[in-house]
Amino acid sequence: MPEPSIQVAREGIEFGAFSLSDCEELIASGFFLGTDDAWCPDLPGWQPLDQTIVRLKASSADWRDKVVAGATMLSRVFGRKAGHFVGQVKAQAGQGMDTLSETKRLALEQYLPQLQKFLALQFRDKPAAVVQAAIRDEAVLRKVFGALYDCLPAPVRRFVPEGAFVSFCMDHRLRLFANAVAPVAAKPTDVPPTGAQR
Repeated sequence: MPEPSIQVAREGIEFGAFSLSDCEELIASGFFLGTDDAWCPDLPGWQPLDQTIVRLKASSADWRDKVVAGATMLSRVFGRKAGHFVGQVKAQAGQGMDTLSETKRLALEQYLPQLQKFLALQFRDKPAAVVQAAIRDEAVLRKVFGALYDCLPAPVRRFVPEGAFVSFCMDHRLRLFANAVAPVAAKPTDVPPTGAQR
């Protein structure tokens, strides 16, 4: 039986449907939060994503019970909660691609700390001058962000196309490299000894 499809949303913005294993991987990577909203036909109503995952994994019903429960839940959803779903679809359709871009932008902005940590690790042994020169060179940055994209968890790469990711990173390059450029420490000889006379 295929994995259940889980609808995931944050702050009223729906990210879409993901498999149980994709949701686990996205939580582990920090892209999804355990507190994100989740809905699945196997469970009643919207619940926190981490609870949804636990409940789905703990479910011990055989496949027939799951099919019957899924069909029952779908009939309930279409009967009672269709208005919520249709409203969300209409809102996204009315806003066109901007809503999808807004969803991806929101997710990536909340994922910035993980991206910063990764870049800081990659550039920790590089002199600050080299990192600062790279920040000013657009061609180098595009290659760095393209390589960073390849290191993202697979579900994130399916959610955000590489071109959109690189453009987002270019727009946020100073924030992304904030932790990668360590301030140059003063040399011991630059600091006057304590109690020194003029």
